[in-house]
Amino acid sequence: MDLWQILEYAACCHSERIAAVDNGRSISYDQLLAKASRTAGVLEDLGIGRGDRISAVLDNCLDYLLLYFAAANLGAILNPINVRLHTSELTYILDDLEPRCLVADTGYGDLVINSLPERNTVEHIIWRGEGVKAPRKIAIHKFDEILTDGRTARSPSQVQSNHIAHVYYTSGTTGRPKGAMLSHANVYVHALAAAYEFGLSNVDCWGHFAPMFHLADAWSCFAITFSGGKHVFLRRFQPEAALSLIQEMGVTVTNLIPSMLNAIVHSPDGNEIDLSSMRLILSGGAPISPGLVRATIRRFGCEYVQTYGLTETSPYVTISRPTSKVKSLPVEDQLKYVSKTGRPFLPISLKVVNADGQPVANDGEEVGEIWAKGPTVFSGYWRQPEETEAKFCEGWFRTGDLASLDEYGYLNIVDRLDDMIITGGENVYSIEVENVLSAYNGVYEACVVGIPDDEWGEKVVAAILCKPEHTVSAEELVAHCKMYLAGYKIPKDIRFVDGVPRTGSGKVVKWKLRQLFDIQ
Repeated sequence: MDLWQILEYAACCHSERIAAVDNGRSISYDQLLAKASRTAGVLEDLGIGRGDRISAVLDNCLDYLLLYFAAANLGAILNPINVRLHTSELTYILDDLEPRCLVADTGYGDLVINSLPERNTVEHIIWRGEGVKAPRKIAIHKFDEILTDGRTARSPSQVQSNHIAHVYYTSGTTGRPKGAMLSHANVYVHALAAAYEFGLSNVDCWGHFAPMFHLADAWSCFAITFSGGKHVFLRRFQPEAALSLIQEMGVTVTNLIPSMLNAIVHSPDGNEIDLSSMRLILSGGAPISPGLVRATIRRFGCEYVQTYGLTETSPYVTISRPTSKVKSLPVEDQLKYVSKTGRPFLPISLKVVNADGQPVANDGEEVGEIWAKGPTVFSGYWRQPEETEAKFCEGWFRTGDLASLDEYGYLNIVDRLDDMIITGGENVYSIEVENVLSAYNGVYEACVVGIPDDEWGEKVVAAILCKPEHTVSAEELVAHCKMYLAGYKIPKDIRFVDGVPRTGSGKVVKWKLRQLFDIQ
């Protein structure tokens, strides 16, 4: 089982159907197969083969989809890179992974060139757009030119299901990123499971709105292709542009991280846009407040599914799509479960365990760490055997996320293990406090962390982003919290900010936020 087979299957079953539309340019599945094969042939001529690494610094586009499949054809390892990284962060990745080829948009030319490590292994840079000068030892190519040289299709390499297909560097919310290795089997099984779980078919149209360098969107490259659906691309997320593309292209399903959903539901220019084509909106990649879930359902008027996953699990661990038991509940009660982290994703076994490794009670109250097992769980971190060993216990992957488990088997995440605040000997879960703060009128987003405190060990602090033209005071927020939270959970320091540090997937980088509070 390898990822190239997914495209071959789609071209066989859906040969003349539109596979993708990018900036008004449409191609069929037959054409997508041929273009991906030619792309692989070009890379092969450059000396790229099985096991070689190809790094990509790209915005969402059809060429990204081609690259995902071309790498699979060769048996090469694709390394999608966050385009928002600092040069030092990109240098770290290139030095760690040692890619032989780098494909990039010329808009990131300075970032790429300035990030090349001293011990550089990059032999070829393929630019999308006008080329950018590079050191003399690196050969420069243009993506559009190498695909128009009349090259014929190449035969795919013999790839084993356990061969590494992708290396994604973790978002680094707690420190230095690590390269999570996903095999062909990991990604293949996830694609088929997602197609089944979400009822994907050849009438679906997926909006690539979240970044394709992140698994919040990248999994759909394979699941939608397997289903014979249509891919449409938005270079970079912008709420009005995403809404317009839904109306123009008839997008039926997409995944948006909470910060994107927040931007859409508060977009003043999107209220007149027709979203009737949408049948399913997925949200994952970061925690989401119940208030934002309700606003999302009102805005899109279609089924909403909360998802939870990690880079290391390809990504989904749970989805909140209702089971038959939940569907038998009253509508209001169903909404409560849809807003939770969810029940196990099809190929995943999971358990929630306490500090002694024993399962927590299914009472929705006791909190433990989520452990996962299954064919979509990664094989380990690139060249970090000790880090890999530390993340597994008797074959179970330790996610580092804390959750409760209810009587229906639905998880509800309360915090990252590293982000839990211990103040005066009491545990405070930041998501609980964030949800209360976010419910206050005028608050756009709330981010809660703990910082060292001489008296309490740690104290709860909050960064608040206000909605445009709204004024909120710290005193108002404290009074609001007193109505819903125990005293020790109420933030001792509230600061109003214009923005917070984020990863490329939209997650708040809480260790950087802690530094902000600690410095000031």
